Amino acid sequence: MSEAAVNEAVPRHVPRLRLQPGEEIVYDCLPSALWTWSSYLLTFGLWAIWRRADRFVVTTHRVVVIRGIVSRYERAVPLTHIQDVTLRTPALHPSSVRLSTAGGTLGVQGMGPLSRTKARELADAIQGELIRR
Repeated sequence: MSEAAVNEAVPRHVPRLRLQPGEEIVYDCLPSALWTWSSYLLTFGLWAIWRRADRFVVTTHRVVVIRGIVSRYERAVPLTHIQDVTLRTPALHPSSVRLSTAGGTLGVQGMGPLSRTKARELADAIQGELIRR
């Protein structure tokens, strides 16, 4: 498969994510608007631009955290390296998902703040792909 064909397979709402041949997006979500409302206030609504640039993506091969518009941060963890998925849903704080790997963790700062529903969906998508492997 050519590079152009690989990039055409990426949905437009997930910009600049390069998929490998045979790789598909299983789940994609943004940080919670509810838990980041103060950022909207402080930036007079401009936070919406940065929030849409931050994504948590699960593919058939890896979990990817994408952050930033100009200065871009992208961290991918292959599903084969994930040892444990921890879902954290406190009552008065945003939810998050932590991945334990042999090389460390992709934790609270990497996969949150999320609503309870989105955090559960993200954790379920990751665990579902781990089971399929």
